[in-house]
Amino acid sequence: MRLLRMVVEGLQPFENQTLALDLYARDQVRSRTPGNGLTRLGGNPANHIYAQNVLCLTGINASGKTTALNALALAINILSKDASPLLSSVRSLSAFGPRLQLSLIFESNQRFYLLKSQLEAVRNDNADEGMDPLADSIYRFSQEWLWLYQRRPLPKAVLHDTAAFQKNSMLIKIRGRETGSSGDATTKAYLPKDAYEYLSPHSSMVLPQTKTDITQAIARIGPETYFPIVPVGTIADPVLHVFDDSIDYFHIDQEHRAHLRFAGTSQEVVMSNMDTAGLLSLGTVRGSRIVKAAIRVLRTGGYLLIDEIENSINKELVRMIINLFMSTTSNPHGATLVFTTHYAELLDLIQRKDNIYFLRRGEDERKGIQAINYSEAVRRGELKHSEVFLSNYIGGTAPKAAELKAMRQYVADQVAGQEHHA
Repeated sequence: MRLLRMVVEGLQPFENQTLALDLYARDQVRSRTPGNGLTRLGGNPANHIYAQNVLCLTGINASGKTTALNALALAINILSKDASPLLSSVRSLSAFGPRLQLSLIFESNQRFYLLKSQLEAVRNDNADEGMDPLADSIYRFSQEWLWLYQRRPLPKAVLHDTAAFQKNSMLIKIRGRETGSSGDATTKAYLPKDAYEYLSPHSSMVLPQTKTDITQAIARIGPETYFPIVPVGTIADPVLHVFDDSIDYFHIDQEHRAHLRFAGTSQEVVMSNMDTAGLLSLGTVRGSRIVKAAIRVLRTGGYLLIDEIENSINKELVRMIINLFMSTTSNPHGATLVFTTHYAELLDLIQRKDNIYFLRRGEDERKGIQAINYSEAVRRGELKHSEVFLSNYIGGTAPKAAELKAMRQYVADQVAGQEHHA
């Protein structure tokens, strides 16, 4: 299964409460040689649809990056496996509203589909009446529709237009109670009564359609900026030495004790895993978790989602992680890395323009957050990606000068006031 386009309605901070992301190559693919960071789809030589192996979401603070990543995680889980853990708490999905509609265009077994899923928040019957109505609510599927694209090949213009894709597709499955007359084509698409009643309210009806021999792994790594953070298992020597070459080895035994030896010494240190938080850097622990998750995902052609990839990790090590997904040697199954970042220089590690999204708040903040594809906003290919971001070329990618000036003045006034009262 490959998610190619996602439109989520019901995300309150976004413009028109809607977020749209493309995970395919919108621009021309000049090189079809392996290692270009793309995976060709559809099985038809006439098809020119490539899935992106790397997608970057960037923006300043509070620009909606984490919410966008949450939405993408929900979409992938709906298509790939039971989404119950993500649907179990509405409030845990930051800025999600009481009703969501997801329109997902995806490829599975060399065929292209459109899934529309409607979810609604249902409050726990035992919830405190004085609480926020969404605080103790869970999502459930209310209705779903699945279309199969009929024509060959699939033009990019149709892929980018959900309405056009639906128009050229056949409705093959409906989640809901049958209401049409007997013999009607729509009526035939309804799930059988027993299948409808058996289906979990927290699982999509699409799962039998996307089921493959290898279940795709989906991993999510958060910012992890708080101590203590400890390893969840043994760190393989090649991974450990990349992030910290002062330690010869580190492994966890069956009794959850940590064994490590520092370089240049012969004595092994044994301690509880929790105690290692003072010896291993946050970058070493977080980096090893990322690599371990990447291996799981790369084995199955799945998805790795990393929020704030740069946290505690050197730029060259971020480059290494990105390159794991760019190379066909380490990524033979077309796995996808999606990450958020505040740091403009990381954008220069990405060769293409169409796999970068700027998330920004416009001058009129009442209109909400916009997700703008770099390729759509910037036609000039010679500009460095980082310079476009830092220069505020498209607007909303740098803090406002007036706000920066006001903060500097506030700090100066506070310092002067403190000195005055000293």
